[in-house]
Amino acid sequence: MSQEIFNNLNNEQKAEIKHIRFCKGDGKLSISNYTLHIYSNHPEFGELKGELDLAPFPNLIKIEFKINIQLNILESIDISKNDKLNKIVITLNPYTLFWNCYFIFLVKKMQINRIIISYNETSGSGTFVANKYLNEQTLMSYLVVEDMKLEDKDKKLRQLEAEVVSLKQTLNENDKVIADLNRQIQQNLTLSQFQEQTNLKQETKEHELKNFNSNVCEQKDDIEKLTTTAKNNASDNLKTILELFLQNNKQMIDLLLENSSKDN
Repeated sequence: MSQEIFNNLNNEQKAEIKHIRFCKGDGKLSISNYTLHIYSNHPEFGELKGELDLAPFPNLIKIEFKINIQLNILESIDISKNDKLNKIVITLNPYTLFWNCYFIFLVKKMQINRIIISYNETSGSGTFVANKYLNEQTLMSYLVVEDMKLEDKDKKLRQLEAEVVSLKQTLNENDKVIADLNRQIQQNLTLSQFQEQTNLKQETKEHELKNFNSNVCEQKDDIEKLTTTAKNNASDNLKTILELFLQNNKQMIDLLLENSSKDN
């Protein structure tokens, strides 16, 4: 990539460049009188090739192509960020330059009727210097990069619109999930409600057990009284039978009282 040839220039040097001159032959970059000389073949990086972006030179005013220069494998020169550039000069026969070179200029739309192309034109009366705006000449190929950027913006906009639709769908799904959770929460008891119901059930059970124990004790007393009366009035054989029967009942009552106390 040709951009590497600018690596050794510092920011101060780049800022002071007002004129770039493309020259034939081998050589490193050189600066004189605010002019940067770029040779078609760099001793370290070889021939100029690929894309050459002149954005590092914010104060660039003029570009010049010297006679017999060959840029056979250079693809493009990006001048779209050089807002001060107003002139491109071709000192050789322009038809020779663009027959042997196939690069294009990358420009902004506002530059096509501001940058002047200056070249030698031959007519029946001789040779004269022609000056034409970039959008009026047919020698030099250029591409308006803002159009490309606009396409990129449209593409990005479509992507964003698709993302918005996807986000809306996700939000709708989340709203449904939240609504379902709210319904479940309303249907289920909260922890405090559950504890209140548990405590109420426990209190009810304790109350019922107390009533049961009280009734059992009363019945036990009544049975014991009836037993004493029956024993006093019964014969010896009947007393024996009653005692066995009453012992069984007493054991059952004691067992009920014991179980109720455990549950309590």
